[in-house]
Amino acid sequence: MKAGKELARQYMLCETLVAVENLQITAYTSDSQVFSSVAPMGIRAQPQGEGRHRWTTVDVLVTLAAREQLEATDIWYHLGGWSDEGDTYDTQLASFEEQLQLFWTDVIGPGEYLRSRLLDCLREFNLNWQSISIEASGKVWISFKDGTAQMLQPSELSAEP
Repeated sequence: MKAGKELARQYMLCETLVAVENLQITAYTSDSQVFSSVAPMGIRAQPQGEGRHRWTTVDVLVTLAAREQLEATDIWYHLGGWSDEGDTYDTQLASFEEQLQLFWTDVIGPGEYLRSRLLDCLREFNLNWQSISIEASGKVWISFKDGTAQMLQPSELSAEP
């Protein structure tokens, strides 16, 4: 496995999550064939030896492609996954998803967390939108992919004094 430049590193659950620019995995077979492919995620054993004390045993390497191609549970599993000595599965998964979003914020930049949360909210409505603008007054302008548009505004009853 060959990893590109390290972008971020964070201890998470039981292992270390590391974002890298790129990741290529090469396999050599006993009949001398070589197979090589880029991958969104890989597992690298951390060096062990005399005098080395580590809490983790592997680095879970992820590329930016992992963010789009993998489910959070794919990454969570390799970091230790669900523990029956804690909250429910759903609660632990939600907590991990939040940690993972914050990790991507470190990798991509400070505006990424807000951007991704806004998009998550919009995806829940399953709109066929092209663009959305929000004004401080609470007005929302939606342009749909079919060329139509809609303006939403707060009602007089819900407006703040």
